[in-house]
Amino acid sequence: MNARLLAVFGLICAFALTSFSSLVAQDLKPINLSPPDLGKGKLLMQALKDRHTDREFSPDQLPVEVLSNLLWAAAGINRPDTGKRTSPTAQNKQEIDIYVSTADGIYLYDPKENILKPMVAGDLRGYTGLQTFVREAPVNLVYVADLAKMSDRPEVEKMMWAGADTGFISENVYLFCASEGLATVVRANVDRPKLAEVMKLRPDQKITFAQTIGYPKSGKAK
Repeated sequence: MNARLLAVFGLICAFALTSFSSLVAQDLKPINLSPPDLGKGKLLMQALKDRHTDREFSPDQLPVEVLSNLLWAAAGINRPDTGKRTSPTAQNKQEIDIYVSTADGIYLYDPKENILKPMVAGDLRGYTGLQTFVREAPVNLVYVADLAKMSDRPEVEKMMWAGADTGFISENVYLFCASEGLATVVRANVDRPKLAEVMKLRPDQKITFAQTIGYPKSGKAK
């Protein structure tokens, strides 16, 4: 098969994948998250002591209660009167959206409604990174900067702020995982153009980093 035929075949496959995802996306249901359990977890200093990176994950799924607490720790609303969150953002722009990739599909975390909104159906975890473990880990978070929320800022500052704000969120996730005995790693090795296409992002939505979460390979946390 020559190069031209291979290119045509690749386009056909990509179109088929997109069409299939669009057809079954309507079957992907929202996931209602539970309120955060503020009585769980280790003391902060103990969590800081235990914070570390893992790159081996069990395929066991995370219960909704664990996922709910994880996302609230990442960027949930901790001051309902003002809508401010557990992680800071420059000038409170709240420009970082958290997408959750699971075996069922890709969801968008809505902290105001405390719900996961279905975006794209299908097991697309393999697109969230270049490492092999992303395909088996139960959860891959994809951090996306909505630059439309930063339209009043100079272009040179937008991605700098977005990177810093992603760092605050990912560290919250690290501390939550240390507290709960979960494994996690934040990742820069992402095919951003391809993942953005799969996620159907707008041009002014930019992927910053991704983060994988799951139980340690040795078994579920106690």
